[in-house]
Amino acid sequence: MADGSQVQPVNFALQGGLVLNKSTFAMQPGEALELINFEPDIEGGYRRINGFSKYNTNIVPQTSASSEEVLMSTFFNDKIIAARGEKIFRSTSGSTAWTEIDSGRTSAGVYTFEEFNFDNNLKFIVADGNNAPTVFNTSFAATDVSDSSVAGAKFVASFRDHMFYAGMSSTPQELVFSKPFDEDNFSSGSGSGSIAVDASITGIKVFRDNLFIF
Repeated sequence: MADGSQVQPVNFALQGGLVLNKSTFAMQPGEALELINFEPDIEGGYRRINGFSKYNTNIVPQTSASSEEVLMSTFFNDKIIAARGEKIFRSTSGSTAWTEIDSGRTSAGVYTFEEFNFDNNLKFIVADGNNAPTVFNTSFAATDVSDSSVAGAKFVASFRDHMFYAGMSSTPQELVFSKPFDEDNFSSGSGSGSIAVDASITGIKVFRDNLFIF
């Protein structure tokens, strides 16, 4: 039998987080190789997740079939926004019923969305890859972006006071941007325009004052 008389327990803090870029020989005590049901600790390191609860206990309403997936969930103006089937809804926490704020979104795909403020009025824009991009104000009134050049846009991003659109099926390599401070104005000579890239655009995202095109 092995002699365990010299074996002593060692205490170490749960700090360092999940480390996947070091060998086990280079890792420090407390750094983890694998974590399940843990989260970053606001005081440093990581901690066990206490659990989860539903933000809203009601299921997002379906359009025609229970198999319809939820295509978007986000927060805007202190409300939870969710899309499913051909409709978009808003609600609050608890057991509040879902309120429909847009409908008729035929064959909508997974949404991209952006919160922006061009004219001292907070707004929220969504794109789903098949229908016109739609803008909501803080009262959740919906207005479609009407220009045919961005119809069916899949991606949307606000960058340097312009709204950028991409992923249109008819022009997959084109990035279209609006006039400054107006997400629905594409008048020639007013600061709007378009950029063609070498391949189909698969995403756009703003990060640290740069617009990345994928």
